[in-house]
Amino acid sequence: MAGDIISRTDRINEMTRLLMHRLFVRVLRSDPSYLFAARHMISEQLRHSHARSLTLWRDFLTLPNEQIWRILVSYHDNAVWLRQTSPLGTIIPKSVLGFDYAEPAIRRKVWQKSAQFVDFLLRRRDRSPGRTSTGAMFTDFTDTHNDSYNVMQLDTSPAEPITVLL
Repeated sequence: MAGDIISRTDRINEMTRLLMHRLFVRVLRSDPSYLFAARHMISEQLRHSHARSLTLWRDFLTLPNEQIWRILVSYHDNAVWLRQTSPLGTIIPKSVLGFDYAEPAIRRKVWQKSAQFVDFLLRRRDRSPGRTSTGAMFTDFTDTHNDSYNVMQLDTSPAEPITVLL
């Protein structure tokens, strides 16, 4: 779309991360010990690196579990950033997920499902009278943007359900 700041590919990539994190949250709800494993992994990595993503994830993982789950599947800009730097894909084993996301065929299938959903959202947005692009990742779902938010101040309202067919 002319005037959109975020490309279709970027939207699809973010939708893919969102769909994967919806699966991760499903696993975390059934077995919160994976959050402990993520905390431990982050602590170990912080011994060798002080990357900003590690310190933010360390701080993020101090929140109550329910809040972590809600934020991970929200559409806020900070949630998008957290998904981009997420350790959860390395913590949750493929045997628990039921598939190996490292397999190209699986990655391609998830990306294609994400593309279908993004295209649907973009068509719906374009048909809505009076809508203009704000440059947000998902203009139909984004919260009002406030640059002063940090990861601890996110709106934690539950995201709309999305079904992934693998």
